Amino acid sequence: MTENLLFEIGTEELPPSSIIEAKQNLKILLENNLYSSRIGFVSVETMATPRRIAAFVKNLDEEQKSQEKIITG
Repeated sequence: MTENLLFEIGTEELPPSSIIEAKQNLKILLENNLYSSRIGFVSVETMATPRRIAAFVKNLDEEQKSQEKIITG
């Protein structure tokens, strides 16, 4: 089963040159952390204003995918 997630961060006034970089970095961080945590999703969309940075994760899985490790020794 999947759900949508809206993630918002309130900030101090950001300079306009930092807004684009903040959006890109938030998207990369979320995608990388979701992949490494084995949590499936369809897409991540980021939005930003001088005082807010937000991300919308579409169809986020409610549970991690299982992982099997074989350790010998």
